[in-house]
Amino acid sequence: MEHNVTSNNVHRDRKPTLQWLVFTAPREKSTLASTVCLQPDTRSLQVASLTVPTMRKTHLIGGTLAFVISAAIPAPAQASATSPIHWGPVKSSAGHSGHAKADIWITDFTTEPFAVYGKLYDRDTHRSHCAYIRARFHYVGGGAGWSQPRSTCSAKSSFRLTSAGKTNQVDVKVCLYNLSPRKTFKCHTDAIKPEIIANWPQ
Repeated sequence: MEHNVTSNNVHRDRKPTLQWLVFTAPREKSTLASTVCLQPDTRSLQVASLTVPTMRKTHLIGGTLAFVISAAIPAPAQASATSPIHWGPVKSSAGHSGHAKADIWITDFTTEPFAVYGKLYDRDTHRSHCAYIRARFHYVGGGAGWSQPRSTCSAKSSFRLTSAGKTNQVDVKVCLYNLSPRKTFKCHTDAIKPEIIANWPQ
């Protein structure tokens, strides 16, 4: 019995490869068997063909080949359970010359420390009025605590507020801030809880 072997792009380095022997369905009196080699670093496939005597039970070959190749190449990473969540805009009450606004993102409540972050916008035209944000974290073990406040007199500024432990609720407070008496006014608060954001699109 004669074996005719041909190969394409056979690698000779020392990196490990994964190999499978796959039989195609017979048409003549012989069957074409292919050894499929997967290079882990490049995901390239090299094929060596081999002519062998006909075997009748070859109807499982196509499914086997598809399963082997799909199992060998890692699937795209699935969305993590700790993906950030977009809560959306939180606005202060309107003053006589404008308002403050924050575009809110939060980490998953399972993460520690928990974080509220995003962009803060000053939408008040009065030169002494600025945008202000602060977060109050409610802790799993009991008690609550305020973050350090963040403020901006610019059109847009980034912020990040972090908890001191595992959190089961956060109250996000957005206000206008008057520079002269250094006081907040026209505040609005959103209470964010795990049951509210459960199964939200990310």
